[in-house]
Amino acid sequence: MEDKYIRARFIEGITDVQNYYIEVLNRLQITPEEYSKAYIEKHNSNMKRNYEKENKEKYNKKTF
Repeated sequence: MEDKYIRARFIEGITDVQNYYIEVLNRLQITPEEYSKAYIEKHNSNMKRNYEKENKEKYNKKTF
């Protein structure tokens, strides 16, 4: 993303998304500890996945 204007607008948009998620977490009274634990568990699960294999199996099926 080399265009400075586009990059700045993209970053601005991402901050809007982050603020929305933080507001949801606050309103649902999800603690930083709860969120961190769930995030780490999901990250570790994702790191063990074989996305290439999963997608080939899912989308390369022939249907007749």
